[in-house]
Amino acid sequence: MDDIITHLRRFELFAGLDDDSLRVISASCRRRKFPPRTTLFLQDDPGQTMYIVISGTVSIQTATPEGEIVHIAQRSAGQVFGEFAILDGKPRSADAITGTQASEMIMIDREPFLRVMSESPVIALNIIAILLDRLRVYTAHTTVTQKQDVMGRLSLFLLDLARTLGKKGAGGEYTINLGMTQQEVAQRINASRETVTRALSRLEKMNAIERKGGVVILHDTDKLRRLVTS
Repeated sequence: MDDIITHLRRFELFAGLDDDSLRVISASCRRRKFPPRTTLFLQDDPGQTMYIVISGTVSIQTATPEGEIVHIAQRSAGQVFGEFAILDGKPRSADAITGTQASEMIMIDREPFLRVMSESPVIALNIIAILLDRLRVYTAHTTVTQKQDVMGRLSLFLLDLARTLGKKGAGGEYTINLGMTQQEVAQRINASRETVTRALSRLEKMNAIERKGGVVILHDTDKLRRLVTS
């Protein structure tokens, strides 16, 4: 339990809670590890559990009637997902699938979470803040993305990954364990795999990035930013 409390303290969702409240929450938590490419839930499944990411990544996605995958969001360490269904009791609105590396989660079931939230209103305020922040990011991202060509969308995607997952080196470069195929990258930026392959090669020739297997190193983020239409 103490180990879970240590993790809970790091999450924005539980900011401002005292130790007693954290102990009550931790008693309702489970900590689990998941292999790569594990489906945590599917669209229209009952929503009874919220997840907090300790390590790894999770893709939130859905599919069109034709079977085309539509990427909605990616959640990484320190972020929460599955909160919509746990709050309103409705079925899941999308699929959640772990990335190409093993992931670890803290899981909280709906009934105990709502009970604790009723006793600790600060959690409700934190959830509102998280959801509003996501809405702002989504609105800003959608507005910018609509103006971009493929190079601009790919550059914006890589810059976002550097911000959320990248490790900054002494020389200012960002190392990103991409954790996805080129087809998945193409789905994220609404392009074909062939177009993404050509765009990545162009970025390498510009010395903006370097690829080493599943790792991408951003050597020149300024070049990438210049490719993003303002």
